[in-house]
Amino acid sequence: MKENLRYYFKNNIKEYIIISIIFLIGIIIGVMVINNSGEEQSEEVRGYVESIIKNVKEEDNIDSNEVFLKKVKSNLSFILLCGVLGSTIIGIPVLLILIGYKGFSLGYTISSIMASSSEINKGIWFSICSLLLQNIFFILAIFIIGVSGINLCKYIISRDKRENIKFEIIKYIFFLLIASCLVIIASLAEGYISVNLIKIFKKNF
Repeated sequence: MKENLRYYFKNNIKEYIIISIIFLIGIIIGVMVINNSGEEQSEEVRGYVESIIKNVKEEDNIDSNEVFLKKVKSNLSFILLCGVLGSTIIGIPVLLILIGYKGFSLGYTISSIMASSSEINKGIWFSICSLLLQNIFFILAIFIIGVSGINLCKYIISRDKRENIKFEIIKYIFFLLIASCLVIIASLAEGYISVNLIKIFKKNF
């Protein structure tokens, strides 16, 4: 298993670097948008985030099962969309844009929390509790789909290998299933770990 993983990452390092760069560009743009917002926009963002934090602080009965089921539905829908896009040559650019957008959303959200927090430590804790854990699994899932989609399209374009296309499609579906499992884990983490962490630390936000 260890050797297979090493072989996989060795042969896909370029693709992972490309996906990582696109994702990081999205994060940077998200951060820059917040940092360069006008005073009026900044106040709107601050007011929105503070209202969310206030609702979290006042909510004593956050239903972990409800959060989990809601996130499973939305996350699996997103992964299946990525899977469909990644299986076509035309869909690959759209998939890469979606990955960049996810990076943008993460950077924008974290920057908004930091900008809205009266103390930097509070913003950090809220980001860790509400975003970090589940996003580790979710980001890994979309990276796997992105890399697998790029590889499948490269294989389709390569005419001398068309006789093995069925094997490549099966391999792609296998990675899609792995990504789906990861987003289910991400949903579990958000519903049963992040929610409880928020309950523990919300008095300090």
